[in-house]
Amino acid sequence: LVQLPAVPTPGPAAHTAPHVAMRPDAGVRLPFDTMALMRQLQEENAFLREAMALMSNRFTAMERIVKIQEQVCTQGDPAGVSAQLLEKWREQVFSLVLQQTATDLACTEERRTHAEEMEALRTSHSALQAQLALSEREWASERETREADLLAATQHVQVQGQELSAHRAAAEVARTAMQR
Repeated sequence: LVQLPAVPTPGPAAHTAPHVAMRPDAGVRLPFDTMALMRQLQEENAFLREAMALMSNRFTAMERIVKIQEQVCTQGDPAGVSAQLLEKWREQVFSLVLQQTATDLACTEERRTHAEEMEALRTSHSALQAQLALSEREWASERETREADLLAATQHVQVQGQELSAHRAAAEVARTAMQR
């Protein structure tokens, strides 16, 4: 019996909700790791593709082994022991084929799920970018309004200072004229 190397299994995927933080200047909630999660899903997808290719290679190797064993088992065995061994072997192969099919179906479903998650993340990312852009425009508009108000208040104070200086000068002139 030939022993084939074990197929690696994917580790537990971190499909938790992304950490969220407040951006202090815009007040917008952004996921810190949206892009990191997308990269992780892409890496997991690549891993699943590799595992599927490995399983396919193992299946092909098993087919070759079965053919060789059938040829060896049926040569010169009048008692039928070879036929019994061959029957048991076929049962094992059938079991492995079913397992392979189930794995293929699970990989296909996992790929579909990852594709849906990626699309949802892309949509969420786009929406968050749009919200961020809007918030930044609102923040810039608010800042411009406050700067304009501050400039107007500064100019008003300067005008009042000039008027006060003019009144003081006029009062000084009047006081000097009265003293004469």
